[in-house]
Amino acid sequence: MPQAIAILCIDDDPLFLNAFKARLEKETDLAVTSASNAAEALDLLNRQYFDVIISDYIMPEMDGLTLLKEIRERGGQSIFVVATGKRLAHIAKDALNTGADYYLQKGTDIANEVSQLLDFVRTRVPQKNAEDELVAWGRFYNSIVDNGPELICRIKPDGALSFVNEPCVHLFKKPYQQLVQENFFAYVPDSERPEILTCLQALSPQKPDCLLLHNVLAGDDRRVLLEWGYHGFFSAQGVVQEYQLTGRDAGSLIRIGRPDVGTKQELPSAATRIWITQPHRTAGSSRRKRERSKRSY
Repeated sequence: MPQAIAILCIDDDPLFLNAFKARLEKETDLAVTSASNAAEALDLLNRQYFDVIISDYIMPEMDGLTLLKEIRERGGQSIFVVATGKRLAHIAKDALNTGADYYLQKGTDIANEVSQLLDFVRTRVPQKNAEDELVAWGRFYNSIVDNGPELICRIKPDGALSFVNEPCVHLFKKPYQQLVQENFFAYVPDSERPEILTCLQALSPQKPDCLLLHNVLAGDDRRVLLEWGYHGFFSAQGVVQEYQLTGRDAGSLIRIGRPDVGTKQELPSAATRIWITQPHRTAGSSRRKRERSKRSY
């Protein structure tokens, strides 16, 4: 069952407030709370979220528009409806210019006005919730993608960049708009590029991932060795459409244990880690030297 729409009604006229609240409570999808003045309303808002706030325009101490400004200054984004019995055009204009979402005219035609208000509320609340969820997800995504330590970018099959996150901008020292007009493989050393392309050509819808350890050329002309995760996005016909790349500092990786001589140690994932460049060698590494190309861990 959908969650009820929470509504806060504010009016200093107890007769109208009680009658209006009773009318709204006939609607089973509404949860209605009332307050007799702005101070009481603000106290309720400190403790509870309301989808919709319906406030009288003229009230002692703080009128409806001042209340609306106060709520917005506090960061409140509830749908705000201004109600008044005065038929003055400037009131509706002032209300909407201040940030109100709807204007309710009290009077002899209140039944029709309430009906139209309910139609607006039932349409606008789900829309706003969806918009808020999209904004929240966008903020969460940006906090991960743009502020995280990993490099994230997307490339077309030919290497053309279509997206880079903030760490990529810092690494390559070029603005976003310039980077998305360039080719990722232009930042890969010539000696390593052919083997990377060979590995990407081997990806399929059944095995869309691989891990490659290779260099990129940073904006200050340094060669930076990174572990790159490549993920292919394929069409229904099995044709690759795009790759998403995730790069991280290989120096931060800690290897636990050592593989037995003459055996391969499988990764606990579907990806394959391949040395594209020469790994760091220590004493007794002659076997690794002979296996410099495409060594699996």
